[in-house]
Amino acid sequence: MILGQLNQWKRQRQWYAEPLRTAMDFLGNVDSHRLQEGRIDIAGDDMFAIVSEGITRPIHETMAESHGSYTDIHYLVEGSEHIGIAYPTDETVIAEDIMETADAYLYRNVPNESVIELLPGMYMVLAPGEIHRTCLCLEHPSMFRKVVVKIHNRFMEKQVENDERAGSIQIGS
Repeated sequence: MILGQLNQWKRQRQWYAEPLRTAMDFLGNVDSHRLQEGRIDIAGDDMFAIVSEGITRPIHETMAESHGSYTDIHYLVEGSEHIGIAYPTDETVIAEDIMETADAYLYRNVPNESVIELLPGMYMVLAPGEIHRTCLCLEHPSMFRKVVVKIHNRFMEKQVENDERAGSIQIGS
């Protein structure tokens, strides 16, 4: 999990892989307030954004999820949102397996779940396997607007292969 502020991205981008740079640069170069709700293709199914608006809900009304094939970048445009995060343990029980249709395992109770508040301009990067519960409120429900960029593993793997061919990654040294 990576937590950050979009207005700091330009100073930090050099430390991240190209697919993450592409996604974050997309977020930094569009007016997220004016984007239509729905899906926006960045690189087809390899990378796309989902713009949504909604109302946050109490944690007991939601299910957590983890993905197998996609890294998520949750960027909050307006409002306030809390996100629960956790790593799987031996006590983590999958409540529903929708991996084939929706690239997700769903969870009801998540041991050792921590909750982090996102404010406008903040983002959270969640890698495959990291459990997260989004659109939460701790007290009173509130409106939010967000953009979630999804990066497929194959897009990440292509970049690693390109970097290895270019000699920019030294494996085993």
